[in-house]
Formats: sequence, C-alpha cells, structure tokens
Amino acid sequence: ASSISLGSKINYRISSMGAIDGLQYETALHKRWLLGVLGGWRPDYTNYSFNTKLLQAGGYLSYTTGKTNANQESKLAFVEQHNGRQVDRRFAYFQHNNSLMKNLNLFGSFEIDLYQAINGRITHQPSLTNLLLSLRYKLSKKVGLSLAYDNRKNIIYYESYKTFIDRLIDDETRQGL
Repeated sequence: ASSISLGSKINYRISSMGAIDGLQYETALHKRWLLGVLGGWRPDYTNYSFNTKLLQAGGYLSYTTGKTNANQESKLAFVEQHNGRQVDRRFAYFQHNNSLMKNLNLFGSFEIDLYQAINGRITHQPSLTNLLLSLRYKLSKKVGLSLAYDNRKNIIYYESYKTFIDRLIDDETRQGL
C-alpha cells in the first residue's frame, strides 16, 4: 500500500521534525518495511508561516514487527534543510518504540547532525544532537509510571536563527532525568 500527501502535515513516523509543507510519499516495500520520501519546506522559524526559502528534502525507512504482545517499530531518516541556496542543517534521525512486555514500553530516539559550518569552515563530523530514552510501565488504565532521560541540545541552523555561541550557552540547561 502507498500513500501520498500534499500540504502542511506532521508525519508521525518522523514527528520530531514538526510540520512539513510539501509532498510526502510512503510505500510498503514488504510486509514489515516502509519507505518514505519528503520534499518541500519547513515552516518559518519566527512565526510558523509558509516560507519558500526554507527548503527541505529527505527520506526514511521504517520496520515494524507487528506482533500482538511485543510490537516494535524502528525508523531511520536522513534529511537536508536549506535556507535559500545554503545548507542550514543535514542530519540523521533514529527512533525506536518497543513493547518489551505487557504494560512495559521502551521509547528511544536520537539525532546526529552531519554538517557544521563554523566561522566559514564546513565539516561533516557526526555530532549527537538529541538523545531521548523513556521507559513507561502501565499499572492500570488510569495509573502509570515513567522514567525518562533527555539529553537534547538546541539545534543549530547555520544559515538562520541561532549561532554556534547561542547553542553553547543554551546547551547547559537542556538535560534532564
């Protein structure tokens, strides 16, 4: 089965990217494998409006086990974002959701930036941008326990919004357990 969408939409398979203004296409490669591509624009970073200068394109691969008691889904995405003709950000994104056993769920995601432009020097050294791990246990329909580790860094868009120095200052306040 395949699906296509045009317009502004949040894709739940790569939901941390937020809304994608443009074209999204997804197709089943096999019973458990999905391939998706996206092309279009990201919303303006100042007011969330449509901005034709903020181009983005990428793709993702998703694998699902689909077992009744132990459902697992893993996703790997690669995305490049621009501001005008300049690369703003290039990154890889991985997300995994796993029902370890009845009432126990593990969720994890991370992003690795694959592009840096600091003082006019471009490098492609991988850098861990975000890491989130969450364990949730459902005691009953109304009560649950969760434990999470969050080590998210502010993302640098090299051609728009934040500078490298801004990110260093903000990083000190974005970790938690």
